[in-house]
Amino acid sequence: MIELDGWNRPLAGTPFGEMVILCVALAAAARLLSVITREYSWVDRLWSICPPVHATWVAASMGFDSARLNLMALLVSLWGIRLTLNFARRGGYRKGGNTRSFADAAPFQPLAWIGNSGMREGWPPAN
Repeated sequence: MIELDGWNRPLAGTPFGEMVILCVALAAAARLLSVITREYSWVDRLWSICPPVHATWVAASMGFDSARLNLMALLVSLWGIRLTLNFARRGGYRKGGNTRSFADAAPFQPLAWIGNSGMREGWPPAN
Protein backbone atom coordinates (compact mmCIF):
# COMPACT_ATOMS: atom_id res chain seq x y z
CA MET A 1 0.00 0.00 0.00
CA ILE A 2 1.18 3.54 -0.71
CA GLU A 3 2.20 5.43 2.41
CA LEU A 4 1.32 9.13 2.47
CA ASP A 5 2.90 10.49 5.64
CA GLY A 6 1.16 13.45 7.23
CA TRP A 7 -2.23 12.84 5.59
CA ASN A 8 -5.27 12.10 7.71
CA ARG A 9 -6.72 9.04 6.00
CA PRO A 10 -9.55 7.49 7.99
CA LEU A 11 -9.95 4.67 5.46
CA ALA A 12 -6.29 3.61 5.59
CA GLY A 13 -5.90 -0.12 6.04
CA THR A 14 -9.47 -0.89 5.01
CA PRO A 15 -10.40 -2.63 1.74
CA PHE A 16 -12.40 0.42 0.67
CA GLY A 17 -9.47 2.74 1.31
CA GLU A 18 -7.19 0.52 -0.74
CA MET A 19 -9.74 0.43 -3.57
CA VAL A 20 -9.97 4.23 -3.61
CA ILE A 21 -6.21 4.43 -4.11
CA LEU A 22 -6.33 1.75 -6.82
CA CYS A 23 -9.25 3.49 -8.55
CA VAL A 24 -7.45 6.84 -8.61
CA ALA A 25 -4.30 5.15 -9.95
CA LEU A 26 -6.24 3.38 -12.70
CA ALA A 27 -8.06 6.59 -13.65
CA ALA A 28 -4.74 8.42 -13.90
CA ALA A 29 -3.25 5.58 -15.95
CA ALA A 30 -6.22 5.54 -18.33
CA ARG A 31 -5.95 9.30 -18.80
CA LEU A 32 -2.19 9.15 -19.37
CA LEU A 33 -2.51 6.27 -21.85
CA SER A 34 -5.26 8.09 -23.74
CA VAL A 35 -3.04 11.15 -24.11
CA ILE A 36 0.03 9.13 -25.14
CA THR A 37 -1.73 6.83 -27.62
CA ARG A 38 -4.46 9.26 -28.74
CA GLU A 39 -6.98 6.47 -28.18
CA TYR A 40 -9.78 7.40 -25.82
CA SER A 41 -11.25 3.99 -25.06
CA TRP A 42 -8.92 2.99 -22.23
CA VAL A 43 -11.73 3.19 -19.69
CA ASP A 44 -13.75 0.83 -21.89
CA ARG A 45 -10.82 -1.58 -21.87
CA LEU A 46 -10.57 -1.47 -18.08
CA TRP A 47 -14.34 -1.57 -17.51
CA SER A 48 -14.59 -5.36 -17.49
CA ILE A 49 -11.23 -6.06 -15.85
CA CYS A 50 -11.38 -3.81 -12.77
CA PRO A 51 -14.56 -5.09 -11.00
CA PRO A 52 -13.27 -8.68 -10.66
CA VAL A 53 -9.96 -7.33 -9.34
CA HIS A 54 -11.78 -5.13 -6.83
CA ALA A 55 -14.15 -7.89 -5.65
CA THR A 56 -11.37 -10.45 -5.32
CA TRP A 57 -9.15 -7.95 -3.49
CA VAL A 58 -11.88 -7.28 -0.94
CA ALA A 59 -12.55 -11.01 -0.44
CA ALA A 60 -8.81 -11.65 -0.08
CA SER A 61 -8.44 -8.83 2.44
CA MET A 62 -10.94 -10.66 4.62
CA GLY A 63 -8.98 -13.89 4.22
CA PHE A 64 -11.70 -15.47 2.07
CA ASP A 65 -13.57 -16.19 5.31
CA SER A 66 -16.89 -14.65 4.26
CA ALA A 67 -19.07 -16.88 2.11
CA ARG A 68 -21.02 -13.85 0.88
CA LEU A 69 -17.85 -11.99 -0.23
CA ASN A 70 -16.51 -15.16 -1.87
CA LEU A 71 -19.77 -15.65 -3.77
CA MET A 72 -19.79 -12.02 -4.90
CA ALA A 73 -16.14 -12.26 -6.02
CA LEU A 74 -16.98 -15.39 -8.01
CA LEU A 75 -20.08 -13.88 -9.63
CA VAL A 76 -18.32 -10.61 -10.45
CA SER A 77 -15.38 -12.55 -11.90
CA LEU A 78 -17.67 -14.64 -14.11
CA TRP A 79 -19.43 -11.47 -15.28
CA GLY A 80 -16.04 -9.84 -15.96
CA ILE A 81 -14.84 -12.82 -17.99
CA ARG A 82 -18.01 -12.76 -20.10
CA LEU A 83 -17.79 -9.01 -20.63
CA THR A 84 -14.07 -9.12 -21.45
CA LEU A 85 -14.51 -11.92 -23.98
CA ASN A 86 -17.43 -10.07 -25.60
CA PHE A 87 -15.40 -6.85 -25.78
CA ALA A 88 -12.41 -8.68 -27.27
CA ARG A 89 -14.63 -10.46 -29.79
CA ARG A 90 -15.93 -7.10 -30.99
CA GLY A 91 -12.40 -5.75 -31.41
CA GLY A 92 -12.27 -3.52 -28.38
CA TYR A 93 -8.71 -4.45 -27.45
CA ARG A 94 -7.24 -3.90 -30.92
CA LYS A 95 -5.31 -0.73 -31.67
CA GLY A 96 -7.90 1.94 -32.38
CA GLY A 97 -10.61 -0.56 -31.52
CA ASN A 98 -14.01 0.54 -30.31
CA THR A 99 -17.12 -1.54 -30.05
CA ARG A 100 -20.15 -1.00 -32.23
CA SER A 101 -21.99 0.38 -29.23
CA PHE A 102 -19.51 3.27 -29.10
CA ALA A 103 -20.25 4.14 -32.72
CA ASP A 104 -23.99 3.80 -32.09
CA ALA A 105 -23.84 6.07 -29.03
CA ALA A 106 -21.62 8.77 -30.57
CA PRO A 107 -24.54 10.84 -31.99
CA PHE A 108 -26.07 11.03 -28.50
CA GLN A 109 -22.92 12.23 -26.76
CA PRO A 110 -23.93 15.94 -26.77
CA LEU A 111 -27.14 14.93 -24.97
CA ALA A 112 -25.04 13.17 -22.30
CA TRP A 113 -22.94 16.29 -21.86
CA ILE A 114 -26.06 18.38 -21.29
CA GLY A 115 -27.58 15.81 -18.93
CA ASN A 116 -24.40 15.54 -16.89
CA SER A 117 -23.51 19.21 -16.83
CA GLY A 118 -23.45 21.21 -13.64
CA MET A 119 -25.89 23.62 -15.29
CA ARG A 120 -28.85 21.42 -14.39
CA GLU A 121 -27.98 21.67 -10.69
CA GLY A 122 -29.16 25.27 -10.63
CA TRP A 123 -32.57 24.45 -12.00
CA PRO A 124 -35.46 23.86 -9.58
CA PRO A 125 -36.71 20.28 -9.42
CA ALA A 126 -39.82 19.45 -11.42
CA ASN A 127 -42.79 18.70 -9.17
